[in-house]
Amino acid sequence: MSLDADKWDWKAAKVPNQLTKGMEESQQAKQDVLDGIDFARGAPKSTWGSVRADMGYTKPFGMEKNRTLRLMKTHSSIGLLHPLAAPVQQS
Repeated sequence: MSLDADKWDWKAAKVPNQLTKGMEESQQAKQDVLDGIDFARGAPKSTWGSVRADMGYTKPFGMEKNRTLRLMKTHSSIGLLHPLAAPVQQS
């Protein structure tokens, strides 16, 4: 009798499994990100938006993407890793 791991119900069997543990942690990480966004941008009557409102911040926080900063960090990292990418020093 062969065991098809894809069809096995790991949770029902209560067998510790690294694959299911990783999936559970991944789902929790995704939920943490969504909760953080709800805290920052959610309506004052939403679950986490109400926590923010109770702290005295009734208006949502801004969450604009800062592409320039990301590019600057990437450029400096390349300069540190590759000597030819470093800026030329003038004497």
